[in-house]
Parts: sequence; C-alpha cells; structure tokens
Amino acid sequence: MTNLRNLKKGRKAAQLAPFPEVAVHHELYGLERQCPHCAAEMREIGATATSRDPVSIPEHIELYIHYQHAYECRQCSNLLDYSVIKKATLPKPFIPNSFASPNILTQTMIEKYLKKVPAYRQIKDWDDLGLELTCQQIINWHMLAWDYGLGDLYELMHQTLLKQTVVHANETSYRVLESEKVATYFLVFGRAEDELIILYEHADSRATEVPKNFLKGYTHYLQTDSYQKYAKLDQVTRVACLSHIRRKFFEPMSKQGNPQSVAKKGVKYCDRMFKMERHGGY
Repeated sequence: MTNLRNLKKGRKAAQLAPFPEVAVHHELYGLERQCPHCAAEMREIGATATSRDPVSIPEHIELYIHYQHAYECRQCSNLLDYSVIKKATLPKPFIPNSFASPNILTQTMIEKYLKKVPAYRQIKDWDDLGLELTCQQIINWHMLAWDYGLGDLYELMHQTLLKQTVVHANETSYRVLESEKVATYFLVFGRAEDELIILYEHADSRATEVPKNFLKGYTHYLQTDSYQKYAKLDQVTRVACLSHIRRKFFEPMSKQGNPQSVAKKGVKYCDRMFKMERHGGY
C-alpha cells in the first residue's frame, strides 16, 4: 500500500516537474502575530511548502508552490516546556490529494460545459501546454467536484429557487452517447426575481414526474409553454408564456400581414406588452 502511494506521488511530481515555479507565501501580519498566551510578537521560524498547484495562464502553465509560514513566541517558549507556534492559514484544496487546482479544474469545466469541448479533445490542448492529462482524469475531477462541493451548491440554489414567487421551466432533447435511448432530456428551471438562478435537471424522459419531483413543495406560479405534461402539476398555478402565445398569432400571418386581421392585432398586442416589460411599465 505504501509503495503504491509513493508511486502515485512520484508520478504526480514527474507530471509537474517541467513547469516554472511561483512561490505563494501565506504569512501572518500585525495582530495575527501576537502570541495567544502572552500577546508578545511572535518571530518567524520558517516556511513549509505544503502543496503544488498547477495554474493555467494563457499559452503556458505556471506551478504555484504554497509556502506556509510558521511563527514562534520565543518568550513563551522559554518559559514553558513546549514551543508556542502559530502557522499562516492555507487555502483548502478543493479536491484533496490531487493537483486539480481550482484554476485547472474550472478551465476543464469551461471547456466541456461552456465551449462543448469533450474531455477526449481537451487532452490534446493540455498536452500542447505541457500538462499531460488523461480523459479519465478530467471526468473523475468533475465527478469529485460535485461530491466535494458543487452538489451542495446546486441543492442550495434549488431550495432558493423554490422560495421564489415565479419559476420558469422548459425542456430540450439531448443525445447522450452512453445512453440506450435515442434522446434524453434536460429540463431547465430558472428565475431572476431577486437573483438569477438557472438549474438544469437531466432525465431519460420529460414525463410529468420529473418536474413534479424537482418542484416538490413549490405551490406558486410556474411559467411554461403549452406542453401538456405541465398541466398535470396540480400543486402549482400555471402561467402561460407570452412568447409562445405570440408565435401562434404570428404563424398564420402572411408576409404583408393584413393590419385588420386578428393575427396581426394579436402580434401587436404582444409586442406592446414586451415593450412595457422592457421599460418597467408592468
């Protein structure tokens, strides 16, 4: 077991060895240096390198070496039978025992979820920067990030969303490579009432049970399109989407549009409502 641990440490050190090092010092200042026993100023007795975090900088990678500075109160150490030592606070690793620094982890997530670059294509870009990663490493980091914090953040946002007066919902199909189904679904729930919250919920179908479970305990207004599954959510008050209503007026209009037609009047009415909303007149 010890040999395996040492082997992993050696492999990690070899991966990080090519990069230039940048020292990040965590020190104590002012009142922080006061001895907790006698309030005398403590003198520095050394610093220890505690972690090595690769940080992605455009076009290159730098290695931040964190030095934890330690301080001793000589006065108390001379009087007591032990040394009085205080150390500077260190940033807590987001994923323990991993060189997935917040910077590198965030960048892999931006590439995958914002830029739609899958892990197997990212490894070539990281290799060009000199950092050898595997597809499985990136995938594991993302799963661990959920376990170590993002899952709790999602649930906190979920509970905050359920306290809003109005919630918007929609869904779209999504192809998952390892799924047996041709299409799975992402349901999106959001609201910008007090603060912007947008949450995605993945499911194998868009059956009524999916939004019903997500909105469990919610009894206020739910704004959706006319998809019939939402009509079965009897615990909420449904609100129609004016954009979808406008589309039903717009579709039967000819290119010129008869200004006296019901369709044209409906479109103009919706446009007036949108204008009032943009200018706060509602």
